[in-house]
Amino acid sequence: MRICYSNIGIVLIHGFGGDTKDVLPLTNKLSMLGYQVETPLLTGHTGKKDDMKKANYKDWISDVENAYVRLKEKCDEIILIGFSMGGLLSLQVASKFKVKGIITLNTPIYIGSIINALKLIINDIIHFKFHNIKKMYRTVMRLPIKAYWNFKCLLKETKRILPSINCDILVNQAINDEVVKSKSAYFLHEQIPSKNKKVMFYNNSNHLILHSEIAEEVMIDLVKYIECFKS
Repeated sequence: MRICYSNIGIVLIHGFGGDTKDVLPLTNKLSMLGYQVETPLLTGHTGKKDDMKKANYKDWISDVENAYVRLKEKCDEIILIGFSMGGLLSLQVASKFKVKGIITLNTPIYIGSIINALKLIINDIIHFKFHNIKKMYRTVMRLPIKAYWNFKCLLKETKRILPSINCDILVNQAINDEVVKSKSAYFLHEQIPSKNKKVMFYNNSNHLILHSEIAEEVMIDLVKYIECFKS
């Protein structure tokens, strides 16, 4: 039975260099449960290097703000869920607009775990699959230097506004994330002054947590958290 929670809308934000497929499993699950979901495609994230050259981090913030405004016309309360860089964008919007809660998934403050990246590469070589190697190569090659500079600017700006966040927040982090160091989660928890805040860590997942072997477990936890906001 499909139940419509019209009082709650969810803005679901993908990561840097990715697209809405990053969060598609969660988009589908929430939609099936009756939640109204906006999943904006961030400016420049078309897979074409030239498109990304034209984008900047302020465009990405505007994309999420516009999704928030569209959803607020239909729903009483808004929850922001951001994967990776999407978490930074959710924090930016929460500092300007009223939101019921924020959920971050593998959101970066401290970048890069070389050891975990090497583990993925070694695993590819052992199993002759090369999936992770190809993905890393494609990500690096298709993004212009300007995009990385914009990401760095967004990160710096978001760290500055963390003390202004006062809504409920759930910080989720994969311990074996090859892109984001797990201490990023601790930093967010410590720097955000919200009264209701929580950190959850997960094993057996890489950076793309919603496409990992524990994706279903993570999504069940997220749905439970969201359902706490039902009026």
